[in-house]
Amino acid sequence: MHKITTVLMLAALGLAAQAQGLKDRSPVSVTVSGGQIDDPGDLHTTADEGALVWVMGSKGFRFADADGIDIKSGGQHACKTLQEGQRVRCAKAGHRRGDRFKYAINVVGSDGKALNLDPFILND
Repeated sequence: MHKITTVLMLAALGLAAQAQGLKDRSPVSVTVSGGQIDDPGDLHTTADEGALVWVMGSKGFRFADADGIDIKSGGQHACKTLQEGQRVRCAKAGHRRGDRFKYAINVVGSDGKALNLDPFILND
């Protein structure tokens, strides 16, 4: 039941962003070196962006299936891992200037080792 609700919410958020003519934010490239995710720094987003996008920039790694990007925003973002773990798109349900959200980047190496990093999203 929860999975069906999540799928319906993702579809509704995606359609709402498209209906408003909002573009996706330029993708954030996630890379891994020295056994750690490289810190991409704070992600800044604006009201004219309907979704946030991350792409995997390191061979031998992929975003975790269930929570490649996990935004702690109380349901203001709906994320989906795409392209066999090489891309994640998170639709925004709205935008309030000044909001700040902690989020997790969760990746898995070809050896099965999980890595994570917890940067921030800032609404400009």
